[in-house]
Amino acid sequence: MSSSFYVQDLPIKKLANDCFVSAQIELPMIEEISKSGINLIVSNRPEGESLDQPTDLELSNQSKLYSVEFKSVPFSGSSLTREKIDNFSQILKESNGGNLLYCKSGFRSAIIWGLSEVLNYNKEVEQVAQIVNSCGYDSSTIFSLVDFFR
Repeated sequence: MSSSFYVQDLPIKKLANDCFVSAQIELPMIEEISKSGINLIVSNRPEGESLDQPTDLELSNQSKLYSVEFKSVPFSGSSLTREKIDNFSQILKESNGGNLLYCKSGFRSAIIWGLSEVLNYNKEVEQVAQIVNSCGYDSSTIFSLVDFFR
């Protein structure tokens, strides 16, 4: 798991050595995700955000079949809180590496990862923003969100 990769046609983009981000995953992808070294899947997508998304329960049950842990820290827009960022940080801290974060497009997951890195692990916001940008997501909101949650 040294670089970004694809599962079916879905790009899985590298944020850090043991952390990747993607858009919405589907149930049939989980076997291949597990074979790529992912041990933990974290959903940042609220249940029922769209009619075609699998439920957290379906994803959790499918993940268990392949010995992959599944966690959910859902948020949208204004529902992001410092408590959710801290909970997200704790989940990643307790993982055994090989983490996949996802939401509808990957943007929210990349942003909460970035906030976690800056607020809880004292990473430089400019460095984190550059990583988020390199994954194809606009990191401009990270700067104001860091100020807001500090």
